[in-house]
Amino acid sequence: MNMMSHKEIGIGNLLKSGLTLKQNRDAIIARTKATGFYDGLEKLELRDSDPIGYEKLFSKLRGGLVHARETAKKIAASPIVEQEGELCFTLYNAAGDCILTSTGIIIHVGTMGAAIKYMIENNWEANPTINPGDMFTTNDCAIGNVHPCDIATIVPIFWEGKLIGWVGGVTHVIDTGAVTPGSMSTGQTQRFGDGYMVTCRKTGVNDEPLRDWLHESRARCARPSTGSSTRRPASPVAT
Repeated sequence: MNMMSHKEIGIGNLLKSGLTLKQNRDAIIARTKATGFYDGLEKLELRDSDPIGYEKLFSKLRGGLVHARETAKKIAASPIVEQEGELCFTLYNAAGDCILTSTGIIIHVGTMGAAIKYMIENNWEANPTINPGDMFTTNDCAIGNVHPCDIATIVPIFWEGKLIGWVGGVTHVIDTGAVTPGSMSTGQTQRFGDGYMVTCRKTGVNDEPLRDWLHESRARCARPSTGSSTRRPASPVAT
């Protein structure tokens, strides 16, 4: 996991437990290693006590993610999303581990999870901070992405002021301003020719994309109109 050399202490109140996001994730890893079960959970009490209710809840969550993916396919300007279906939506817990995912390009379950864990490990909760309604965007291959044209938007989920999880969506845009046109640029001999790249950047607040992000991302791409849904200003924001 890539980390900055300068260490900071997280604020420790997003989880309402006194633990920072990193401390919480480290504790989960430790319990998993000690017990051989994820987070030390040897049994799923709800599944065992109410299997039908468990499956109904699982199906509703799964259906919501699949619905989000199908909606994105309908409104996306990128033909690779609309025609080929290269997109994926996934629900994560507070530690950035997958709970369930939609249909689609399943590799991005891991790429978006890696981005969430990068933010946790590098103390995003202290700076730039994580708040209800925030939006984070990433396509950085150095922290787990496949290639720059896969743009992920990641949103924290809060309940009664407590961070309980994340949801992420990734779509394949048609251009990121690389040295040659298109989403599969060739010819560059180093990653600096891959085009516009952002690293888990906060690109929205209060459930709205920031205007500087919309303008900047549009200006960095050769074909900005295919980088977002047709219902928003053109930018490579995952729909």
